[in-house]
Amino acid sequence: MADGAEKNVLDVTDYPDMQELLCAADMLITDYSSSMWDFALLGRPCLLYVPDLEEYATQRGLCTPPEEWPGFICRNEKELLAAISSLDEQACAEKAARHLQALGSYEAGTATEQVCERILQHMGRKDNLTDETDRQLQAD
Repeated sequence: MADGAEKNVLDVTDYPDMQELLCAADMLITDYSSSMWDFALLGRPCLLYVPDLEEYATQRGLCTPPEEWPGFICRNEKELLAAISSLDEQACAEKAARHLQALGSYEAGTATEQVCERILQHMGRKDNLTDETDRQLQAD
């Protein structure tokens, strides 16, 4: 790669774990990849470069209206560059949060703890449950 802006770009095409890449990324620029849904959980900026949106929607169909997607839509390079240069991280986080709420996401970052405590409960060791998990289990 040439010196300049490219020196901070890594080609991760052959990296074996997409989830690790998403966790390491400060921003996601994608098209119609389902990675946008996973990245929304992080609340980080997501820009969707979709210059062929109408054609794509007509040919393949869309399960969710684009305005409900967790990222901001850019229909051409000019819009994409403008979105990058004027990025509002708070607006991106809010859009991702609205998307997750609309889907009914229950992600709280405590899934492993809840599973372990549920196992302990079924083993008859309810005394090991935390108060918060106990309340969540009672609500189920």
